[in-house]
Amino acid sequence: MLSKSLQILRSKGYIVYREPFKLNIVGYRSRFVRSNRFDDEIHVFYTNDQGRWVYHIFKATTDPGQYWLENPMHPQGTAFLKKGQYINS
Repeated sequence: MLSKSLQILRSKGYIVYREPFKLNIVGYRSRFVRSNRFDDEIHVFYTNDQGRWVYHIFKATTDPGQYWLENPMHPQGTAFLKKGQYINS
């Protein structure tokens, strides 16, 4: 999975952190946008102090839940995270 993630990030011109313990965090969305499901993944990878890659995958959601779509906290609605890289976020 590491090689696939690195290939995708490079193809988009994104920065890949290689400094020890500096996190690369990537959200992989499911092909289907569905609320109230943990059908996406968050991939976290970094190099350790020996220069070896460490890779973790977590089940997650990148979409707001149905409750927040129907009852937004903000008068302008519920936000969806825009695709892209967010440096130092």
